[in-house]
Amino acid sequence: MASQKRTDELKRLVLLAGSFSKAETLIKSVKGVAPTASAIRKSTLGAGTDYVVQSYVNDLIAALASSQQ
Repeated sequence: MASQKRTDELKRLVLLAGSFSKAETLIKSVKGVAPTASAIRKSTLGAGTDYVVQSYVNDLIAALASSQQ
């Protein structure tokens, strides 16, 4: 189970993206592949490991930064 700190950060980033589907699209635009919107949603609820959730956080940070340029 992922830590509360990481899941809270992921929730914040998903809100910035606009939705789980938009978060998926943003990550895919930067990485070429992405977790499903459902997987991202489940991770915001505490499912998954710290590593997985942190990977989503890192990818979303990069994707959001890239989309603002």
